[in-house]
Amino acid sequence: MSPQIQRRSMRNQVAAQLFEIILNRELLPGQRVAEGRLSRQLGVAQNTIREGLVDPEHQGLVVKHDGYGTYVTKYTLKQIEDIYRVRLQLEPAAAVLAHHRLGSEGSVQLDNLLEKMQEAGEQKNYLELSKVDLAFHQLV
Repeated sequence: MSPQIQRRSMRNQVAAQLFEIILNRELLPGQRVAEGRLSRQLGVAQNTIREGLVDPEHQGLVVKHDGYGTYVTKYTLKQIEDIYRVRLQLEPAAAVLAHHRLGSEGSVQLDNLLEKMQEAGEQKNYLELSKVDLAFHQLV
């Protein structure tokens, strides 16, 4: 049972590292994700890189094209506007449900994350803003 935990942990570490790489713009929108190069760079097997790409794909950071590879997602302005239009409708309702589900301790965590997001936005620290936004949504 222990190897599965380690493997999942490694997959999560790779996913977190890929998140950082993309948000730091070391890989640009539309650019192919070179699994072999990343494998050598991160010191893990290529299969672990593939496993680590699952979460970024679900988050919309990368897109897989069968037979062609994985690419960093390149959104148009219209797509970004549509995403935020949907988020504006769904997120307040999700936050209310989370508030009831998480109780007072969880609500304090949500408030702290919101404050951190606001600070990061004011400082124009978009990498930190993205990280805290992800943490907020994972908690919700």
